[in-house]
Amino acid sequence: MKNVLLIFGGLMLALNFTARASALEPSFLVGAGNANSLTFDFRLAHNFEPWLEEHDYELTPFVDGGLTWWHHGGRNGDVYGVTASAGLRLDFFLVDPIIAPYVALNAGPSLISDDEFVDRRLGGHFIFNTRATAGVRFGSNLQHDVGFNLLHYSNAYLREDNDGFNSMSVSYNYWF
Repeated sequence: MKNVLLIFGGLMLALNFTARASALEPSFLVGAGNANSLTFDFRLAHNFEPWLEEHDYELTPFVDGGLTWWHHGGRNGDVYGVTASAGLRLDFFLVDPIIAPYVALNAGPSLISDDEFVDRRLGGHFIFNTRATAGVRFGSNLQHDVGFNLLHYSNAYLREDNDGFNSMSVSYNYWF
């Protein structure tokens, strides 16, 4: 666990040094995964300057890093991990400036504590994560963000065992 914390600390420092447009934004995800498992994530994200910006939408690249915990009461019941990813978010400004639906896609590497979780053989400690999110930002400064996330973890067929792990979660983010 000490190595996981050191890697997470290094990742957060790297994200902080690459930050240009805004501060790191925290988010919390709670979800359900394969075999009636629970998932919990804490992430810090950094949004860069938009690549495409119009009056009613914008396309923004971002990076994030975080900690993940998968829990199940059975065999191999807890897996901890460190994640990092890069992605794109498309915001739509429909009711200016108090509501903005969005979609986002991101992917990146993960390091997990066990190569098995419940009945899933993940093929190693180094795996990849992909996430698709649909959500809405709202509030007087669009500071609240609620999203629905589909997450997939696998080793991308780099090893023979690649059952993968899937999760659906709800996230909340507060933009400072």
